[in-house]
Amino acid sequence: MILSKRLEEIASLVETEKVIDVGCDHALLSIYLTKEKEKECIAVDISPNVILRAKKNIERYQLQDKIQILVNDGIKNIPLTGDETIIIAGMGSTTILKIIEEVKENPLIVCSNNDQEFLRRGLVKKGYFIEEEKVVFSKNRYYILIRAKKGKKVYKEMEYILGPILLRKKEPHYFRYLYAYYKNVYVKIPLQEKRRRKKIEKIIITIKNLLK
Repeated sequence: MILSKRLEEIASLVETEKVIDVGCDHALLSIYLTKEKEKECIAVDISPNVILRAKKNIERYQLQDKIQILVNDGIKNIPLTGDETIIIAGMGSTTILKIIEEVKENPLIVCSNNDQEFLRRGLVKKGYFIEEEKVVFSKNRYYILIRAKKGKKVYKEMEYILGPILLRKKEPHYFRYLYAYYKNVYVKIPLQEKRRRKKIEKIIITIKNLLK
């Protein structure tokens, strides 16, 4: 089966045999992981209508005996062993961090629609470190995929803002996009907001140096 580039890259980050796909949408990721990677998946969504569509897709691939589907609020009341990778994609950072409050030891793969810095800081506060990051360009926008695992690591401010792994990878297309984005942000900041202007200046200089 054919996945979007974003879902394909999310699938490539999975290392465990068990997966909980939170906000499963059409369950295409769970179907792919079960069919192509022989993973044991639970597809979860808070919307009964979404789960109904997911169920139809799962039945179309004759995987109804292999994929468990649940109408559920995140991972509440789902027994966890710690061995399952929990995937949360297509939501905002605040929602993602709220969902993982129920998590104790599980590895995470997250993809937020907004505020990557807030998400990274939130993951670290909850006792996670960022093991891997990927940039995916799909449908005219960039997506940041993060695999996080339990453990402590100290990060610098710019690593929270731009990503500790992405800073090492120096993805040129993505950082050119960020350079233009932050320059546009900077010119719109009122002169009296000196602290914010200084922060954005540092980001612009850091990205400029990466692109040399």
